[in-house]
Amino acid sequence: MSDIVLPVRGRDFQVRLRSQVRTDAASAMFEAVVGEKAVSSPTLSGLRDRLLEETKRQAVKVRVPFSAVTKRGGKWEYRAGVATGVHATSRKLLVRWSDGESEQLARYSTLMRPLAPEVAAEAVRVHEEEERARDARHDFEQGWALDVTKEVEAAIAREADSG
Repeated sequence: MSDIVLPVRGRDFQVRLRSQVRTDAASAMFEAVVGEKAVSSPTLSGLRDRLLEETKRQAVKVRVPFSAVTKRGGKWEYRAGVATGVHATSRKLLVRWSDGESEQLARYSTLMRPLAPEVAAEAVRVHEEEERARDARHDFEQGWALDVTKEVEAAIAREADSG
């Protein structure tokens, strides 16, 4: 495995240095693999240019419908959208929401297939209940919170003073 990694369009390519010795001179080539094709150049910048050319994508139009429950303006809401692609470097989903807003979503976002209105209302209700439960747990734990480090340090100080 090579120690040289060349990032191109959000992908990391392992670079191999291939040397050739001929009777008249020695030469070296930087080489990487794109799919099943080996690409090479005598310079790293030349290899990067070749990789850019090889990884160029043709413009393709896709539309993958999805939905999500998101919190906007302090209120949970159901949103329908269409994923139109993946950003070349960040790898985030390119999204257009039904209200016309565009956004890039991290791949870890929780997305669902489009939902019927009654199911969408249930999804919003579940999010609201989960938030109330999380807030109630937080309030409960804060009411019984104990700074154990502070208590231990105070106990150590008391023992040191009495000893």
